Amino acid sequence: LNARMASTFLIAKSTPNSLRINMESRVFQWGRRLLIGATFSLSTYTVYSVARYFGFNALCGEDHFFPKKYIKMGMCRQGIFKYVDNALYKFGLTALYLPG
Repeated sequence: LNARMASTFLIAKSTPNSLRINMESRVFQWGRRLLIGATFSLSTYTVYSVARYFGFNALCGEDHFFPKKYIKMGMCRQGIFKYVDNALYKFGLTALYLPG
């Protein structure tokens, strides 16, 4: 998990502005700000939901080593997990692309 996060961050950081689009246009600037704001907000809420409802031990794979404990708990349906399945991969890791 750490290698994936580190490589995503490094790739995003090493290839900034690699899309060939008119970055001077006002529409692009506002769209970029909107996308960054939405991504940052969803990522922040995902991290909050993990810390509050899911736990960082489960995030790091504790559920694979102690399955009996987590089978009793059931699926987490609080915070962002109430609205989106697998929110950690959809929104949490998306923040690593922001430097690019």
